Amino acid sequence: MPDSLQKQLSLNGTELRVLLRLLTWERLAREQVCAITGVKLNSVNSIIGALRRKLAKHKIELVTVRDFGWALPPKGQTKIIGMIKPAAGKPADQRVDAEPATA
Repeated sequence: MPDSLQKQLSLNGTELRVLLRLLTWERLAREQVCAITGVKLNSVNSIIGALRRKLAKHKIELVTVRDFGWALPPKGQTKIIGMIKPAAGKPADQRVDAEPATA
């Protein structure tokens, strides 16, 4: 079984939560990062900076949206989704560890 996304990108729990929200919502405001992580506004830059450095190692970019926050471009979304997919490209219901489908 492939490593989890968190392990592949060497993310801590806070960074993983922010990345998954970016993946889902495409962009986040500074205030949303505070709400997701429970940190104060003045700590957001350090979280985003660490996340950017870790993603850059995999050629994934976070883009600053002026006067708003950050965005995860489609190219980065696609790359991350590719890292999440089950082994051998099989759908989850065909994996050995998956529960049998019910009709």
